[in-house]
Amino acid sequence: MSNLKISSYIAKENNSMKGLMHKVSLIAKWNDILSLCLENDQNIMRHCHAIKIEKNSLIVVAESPHWVSKLKYKIPELLPKVKAHKELENIKAITCKSLPYTAHKKIKKTPSREPLKISSKTADDISEIAETIKDKKLKAILKKIASY
Repeated sequence: MSNLKISSYIAKENNSMKGLMHKVSLIAKWNDILSLCLENDQNIMRHCHAIKIEKNSLIVVAESPHWVSKLKYKIPELLPKVKAHKELENIKAITCKSLPYTAHKKIKKTPSREPLKISSKTADDISEIAETIKDKKLKAILKKIASY
């Protein structure tokens, strides 16, 4: 098996894996078509993804209700463009759904990097400016920055 490509192995050895790989390639193709049809609105494609076809409807999930609304607004002009592609010619509708709030609520942020160091001259200048500020919150923030 050392010289055998993984795709060849999957195709020969494991029918359930072969089916899964086929489904993944279909979903990728649907998303490529959707992206092509939304060529002037690639921002939507960063937040929406086709996931399946159910009862002649292309099901698209979005990160939030905001993106569902944006996509729903585009459906009347989008549907004919999508149907023009052979792979999706039988589509009669595009259905938009939002991910549950918990699905995107707890996304881990990338670890914060160490704060940048400022020179002692800059720190002194910021402290000096902070002393002239009347707003207590802004003054506290400037002093905190100067302490770095």
